Amino acid sequence: MQRPRGDLVAVNALWMVGHVQSVLACEIRLQSLNLEDFMAPRHEVHPDIFTLSGTWPGGPLGPLVAFRTDDRPGAPEAEGLQRARSVQLASVATPLACSIQRSLPDPPTGLTGLWDHGLKRCPIAEAAFLEWWSLMESKSKATVMARNVQLQESFGHAKAEADGSRVSSVLLCCIAGLLVLSKAESRLPSVDGKKSGDWLPSCLAELLSTANSCWEALDLQHASTRRTLLVAKPLCQHLVVQGTGDEWQKFADFVDECFSRKAEMSPNALRSVVRKPCDVAGCSCVAVCRVRKHDAYGPAGFRCYRHKTALQSRVRRQCDVAGCTSVAVRRVCKHDAHGPAGLRCDHHRKRLQGVRRRCEVAGCTSKAARLVLRDDVHGPAGFRCEVHGGRPTCTVPGCKRSSSGIVCKADHLGPSGLRCKAHGAQRCTITGCHRQAKCNSPEDLLGPAGRRCPQHSAVWPK
Repeated sequence: MQRPRGDLVAVNALWMVGHVQSVLACEIRLQSLNLEDFMAPRHEVHPDIFTLSGTWPGGPLGPLVAFRTDDRPGAPEAEGLQRARSVQLASVATPLACSIQRSLPDPPTGLTGLWDHGLKRCPIAEAAFLEWWSLMESKSKATVMARNVQLQESFGHAKAEADGSRVSSVLLCCIAGLLVLSKAESRLPSVDGKKSGDWLPSCLAELLSTANSCWEALDLQHASTRRTLLVAKPLCQHLVVQGTGDEWQKFADFVDECFSRKAEMSPNALRSVVRKPCDVAGCSCVAVCRVRKHDAYGPAGFRCYRHKTALQSRVRRQCDVAGCTSVAVRRVCKHDAHGPAGLRCDHHRKRLQGVRRRCEVAGCTSKAARLVLRDDVHGPAGFRCEVHGGRPTCTVPGCKRSSSGIVCKADHLGPSGLRCKAHGAQRCTITGCHRQAKCNSPEDLLGPAGRRCPQHSAVWPK
């Protein structure tokens, strides 16, 4: 069973987060954070979930779990439920396993529009938003700061592995956290001109710094990065107008760079989300193929469209005849009237003896049919046309007839091999029968297994 990576805080696009509602004999019932109901067969559930059955801590709902959605329909008794697979405790997928109750708070009034047009479009940010909001409802400084540390560690692991998709997931989780913390900070009561929650601004600053580090690590020019982050565009634009200061200005610059059509590639971009450049010296074009061997342009490596054509054996090459620019279709192995051995186009191959095999009998220009291995009356061994012995002949000594079939066993006429009809080709294998064989027959009272005529065959329809 495939599991998400243990150091990744944000759940990627293929994973969902929810709670266990009930544990049955053959399945479990789940509810996602957006209150959608799922069922999962027992073989798709991690054993740890059954071990904890009946001892759910933190309320009537079960613990937080991570799971994937499945396209297959559920059993008839689960009609109306969506199907889930690869279910496991969220503590395996995320270091912080917080318990989010079913009665989730309504989104803040200022974020109602973003909830419909921003968070609902981005499952990662939506799940992270609900989790951040539950942390703020608990008013626990330790858990909020722990989440900051975990996001920083997740970003460090993803950057070390040059995994751009994981960095994007961490960034989306940071954006959701910035939405929650900035809204919570604006609602704090003021005492003598100062906010009562002294720890909240510092947490917000640390989270903003982590988000900016994610922006810096990503290549904001690449199409895959933009597709991943485009769903969070309304959320980012909302944050840009809310914050003030140098870090917020830096955040705003990254947002403009990501969603602007004239974005420039960052020099520190993760190479895992960038197309490889051409390795030819002085060329800065994007590579379209890879060359495995050293060639005229340099060592093996990546090549752009311009430098690939003369570098790969599968690419069609030009005719080697002087002055001809046509594409070659054949190769000549010997020197001929047009020049040394090499490639020939269709125009030059038709007028050359040797591009296609010709009969080697003196004065004959017909196309060769086969290779004769022994000297005969027509000349030395070599390629022959059908007129000069190119057709397969009977292998019986002294017979010059064309072969009509194969005799698989040696007999009084000679060894097995090609035979004409007079010497056993296509003949019934029953002794004394000279009829033509039509089918294979098993061994019986008439003789051994072999080719038989219809009269002596037990399998031929009568």
